[in-house]
Amino acid sequence: MNIYKSGLFTYIAGDSLIGRPVVLTMNKVVTEPVVGQGGKVEEKLILYFKETKKGLILNKTNAKRIAKLYGGETDSWADKVVELYTEEVKAFGETHNAVRIREAQQVKQAQKSKAQAAASTPQERQGRLKENGNLLHGQAELPIGEDSDIDRFADKVIGQIPFYGSRSQVFTVLLSLALDYSPEIEDLCFDELAKEANRQADKAAS
Repeated sequence: MNIYKSGLFTYIAGDSLIGRPVVLTMNKVVTEPVVGQGGKVEEKLILYFKETKKGLILNKTNAKRIAKLYGGETDSWADKVVELYTEEVKAFGETHNAVRIREAQQVKQAQKSKAQAAASTPQERQGRLKENGNLLHGQAELPIGEDSDIDRFADKVIGQIPFYGSRSQVFTVLLSLALDYSPEIEDLCFDELAKEANRQADKAAS
């Protein structure tokens, strides 16, 4: 049994993340009574995530980091992805492993890819497709997630967005958008594919 996943720890503990940064999807922020040092009960803001039942006690440092990324309104944080990691801090004469929050590297890469795609020419996009043509033949050797993940994702897209009729079409559009799929940014990829489908539908109707 992992003690950090047990009832011994009500909230996410920094010691559980040493050397193991984790990407999580924010769900909601609520106020809860928390028992502090000396048994004193204080109202604290707790950040909850979709992937785990344990919340994170939100301190000023992490709240400001999230606000810098996604704004000061906590309602707007829902469904946004962040990365949790640890940082050694000194407090009360001891060194502690504090939980810290930063922008998820996968999201930063996706945003960079989108910017590159927006600035690229049709010829450059075609070159990308040619270089990665193995993907279109079911040989997912590119770093866009495990085969089972990308296949499952493609099937989800086909089932929910009528524009897409095959996995290869999904892969082709992903590459044309310069998006490298990974499970951590699945929602972002899905949204971009849906937008592209709408663009194509509008184009066909005009």
